[in-house]
Amino acid sequence: MVTHNLYEAERLCDRVGIMNEGKLVREGSLSSLKSEVPTKKVTVRLESFPPDEFIDKLKIFGQVNSRAEKREVEILLQDSKKLNELIGFFNSGNLILESIQTRELSLEEIFIKYTQGQG
Repeated sequence: MVTHNLYEAERLCDRVGIMNEGKLVREGSLSSLKSEVPTKKVTVRLESFPPDEFIDKLKIFGQVNSRAEKREVEILLQDSKKLNELIGFFNSGNLILESIQTRELSLEEIFIKYTQGQG
């Protein structure tokens, strides 16, 4: 099956090949591709939004996207084993967590990780 619809590929295929500019850059089972990218997406909702300096310091854990209007911070945690350390970091800032969600990256997000900066 050949498709640009990564959602469809994730739902229907056991093995996936990722191509970038006509070259196969990665192939394997979905579970093996996900295990090669040990990143977790962590979304934290806070009682009050932290100052910009705190958001900047979060970058030691990975890429950070913040949405002050929703009081949310999203971190692409580069090492999923550091989740407890991340929670401790929020606690050290005396911030009250309303909720925390974690999930594996989707095939689309994995595709972007494998193809960024190539070509």
